[in-house]
Amino acid sequence: MIAVAALAACGHARADPANSGPYGAAYAGICNAISAAKADNAGRARTIFFNVSHQRIHELAAATEPVERGIAARLLEAKQRVEAEFLAAKPNTTLRADLVRLGVAMAKAMTVTAHVHPPTCPN
Repeated sequence: MIAVAALAACGHARADPANSGPYGAAYAGICNAISAAKADNAGRARTIFFNVSHQRIHELAAATEPVERGIAARLLEAKQRVEAEFLAAKPNTTLRADLVRLGVAMAKAMTVTAHVHPPTCPN
């Protein structure tokens, strides 16, 4: 309770992923892609990533860059690792971990840009 109050006092609200500002659906998509990767369904994870999250990640990075360039760079690096795995003939064993890192990078960018702190994706 104290942590929630502290976040609210700082102007950062903890929210449902899908309701976390303009990037919430993209963040929820990454959480769903993590779940798909955990179930060894790389095809579903890829579909979710490209259809739900990909474009919004670019937009989030662009919005984050003037505020916190380092966070924007880490977000794009995490996105590129995931893209490389999906574009390879067969995603490697780090897909789930790379998606988790992307979720963490998105959450940090959303915190500084949209002033929301989405819940951690299950991994």
